[in-house]
Amino acid sequence: NVMVFNRGSKLLQCSYGFRLGDLQISPTKKYCYLGITFSLNGSFKTAIDELRKKALRAFFSIRRMVDTRALTTSTMLKLIDSLVKPVALYSCQVWLPSTKLMKELISVDAQNVPQAAAKDV
Repeated sequence: NVMVFNRGSKLLQCSYGFRLGDLQISPTKKYCYLGITFSLNGSFKTAIDELRKKALRAFFSIRRMVDTRALTTSTMLKLIDSLVKPVALYSCQVWLPSTKLMKELISVDAQNVPQAAAKDV
């Protein structure tokens, strides 16, 4: 499969097509590589949603296998840190700058800068 990234998220059909020898390579809308789903517009939103689902599945599988009420808080946090957190944070270095969360963090930080500067005076 081949993907042509574009802003409109439209599946572009090239007049000449993509070929590998005599084999015609078909275009696709989504492609999963190393557990990360790429979409036509280059956004990682689909990948983030998939990782969120996988992390929730990991969390609920812990709850299904272990009586969490019998565990101490520190033990439960260790389980979450070792089994859920790695799934949720997989490839976070790539997708965070483009997310709504990052935009909100920048906005909150920009709002707090004048207040912090006023306290220093």
